[in-house]
Amino acid sequence: MKLVFAVIATISLSVFASETAHEGVHEIRGKSGANLTLFPTKQQDATKKERPGKPKLSEPGYKAVINGNSVTLKWENVETANAYHVQVATDPAFKWLVSDNWNVSGNSFEQKELKPATSYFWRVAAIRSANEATFMKGWFSVNTFVTK
Repeated sequence: MKLVFAVIATISLSVFASETAHEGVHEIRGKSGANLTLFPTKQQDATKKERPGKPKLSEPGYKAVINGNSVTLKWENVETANAYHVQVATDPAFKWLVSDNWNVSGNSFEQKELKPATSYFWRVAAIRSANEATFMKGWFSVNTFVTK
């Protein structure tokens, strides 16, 4: 589409321009062929679409027997994460949540008020808050333990 623009500064000139949309950028091409960018858009950072890695759970081990009414859950650090989502439940579908913590910093979480002779399921997902919303949280790693 060809448009005629009149530019009035000290001198009045006419410039023939074609406006094109290319990846969100509008360009004007003058008679000399030079490109001028109108309304530049911010380029997307591809790393913001990479989910954080899956944490490796370390303690307690699979089906470990816990004495007492509290346990410290531990996992290895995920390099791209700045927080973790930790859930503890009494069922493997995580319908009956005992804890649901979205902003756990560090690599451990203490779960208190455990009931005796109960099976618990716990899971951890890494969170990278700088990502786009769909890619902020990684996949859960799941484990289980039993209280004595």
